[in-house]
Amino acid sequence: MHLEPLEAARFAPDRPVSQLLLDLPDARLVVFGLEPGQEVPPHNSTSTVLLQALQGEGSFTVGAAELPAAPGRLAVCGPNETHGIKAKSRMVVLAVIAPRP
Repeated sequence: MHLEPLEAARFAPDRPVSQLLLDLPDARLVVFGLEPGQEVPPHNSTSTVLLQALQGEGSFTVGAAELPAAPGRLAVCGPNETHGIKAKSRMVVLAVIAPRP
């Protein structure tokens, strides 16, 4: 299997766009496309969530912390830990969610 998260990313002027890349019984891969100023508001999941910045700059919310996000940066969010994304420039973020909620 071969996936191209950057090619799968989509953008909208009024909201972040999520694309489900892979949906397995034990995990999901989702790519987010965000324009400058857009955000995925902080929320919780019962799963572990890994957020990998692939393109652009912004920040990741992990718990009470706001961490810089740029290509290559990875944020690890434990089960029930608050997490979110804010874009300063056009951003592509890959999320690995396991186990599948």
